[in-house]
Amino acid sequence: MDAFEESITSFEQVIACHCVSGVYDYQLTVLAKDLAEFSEFARKNINGFPSVKDVCTAFVVKEVKAPVNLMVG
Repeated sequence: MDAFEESITSFEQVIACHCVSGVYDYQLTVLAKDLAEFSEFARKNINGFPSVKDVCTAFVVKEVKAPVNLMVG
């Protein structure tokens, strides 16, 4: 998994990456302006990574509380 961790840190779209317990190994927070941009990023950079077997995505519907204010431009 070290290769995955090293690779994922190089993407500016990935603002957080956590190694988690449970079904999946990692949880990523990815910034994208729309679904098309996210899909392209995931297809090119996550799904194609040799050690990635499965990907599960979820999208924020409503922000209740955020730790910081991010300006996406």
